[in-house]
Amino acid sequence: MAHGGVAWARQPAENARRPAPPDASLDRYNGGVDPTLVHAYVSRDWAQGEAAERSHWADIYRRDGSRALWSAAQGLFVYMRAIRPEFPDDGMRTEDLAHHVRVKDHLDRAAHAFTRR
Repeated sequence: MAHGGVAWARQPAENARRPAPPDASLDRYNGGVDPTLVHAYVSRDWAQGEAAERSHWADIYRRDGSRALWSAAQGLFVYMRAIRPEFPDDGMRTEDLAHHVRVKDHLDRAAHAFTRR
């Protein structure tokens, strides 16, 4: 399973690649790539960014409650449907259901651990 339990997030939609407007200049892409910039990018502290994102959404939840998170999720769903009308496909739904079943299994085991005391 992909990062965060969302396998489809890493698969770019073919129809998501929109052509640049005719007046956009692509001259900046004709030069070489600076290897130090590539190295800096891949050497980032990705865990720090992920922690900051978790903290950001936790702050939103504490401040605005679950409706804010639901609203964000719905917005992402609408966006995905706009760029990939088939989203989610049967494979994604099957994987999502399997993930939910695993989460429920973990929650059930955790609940039994507390009720057996």
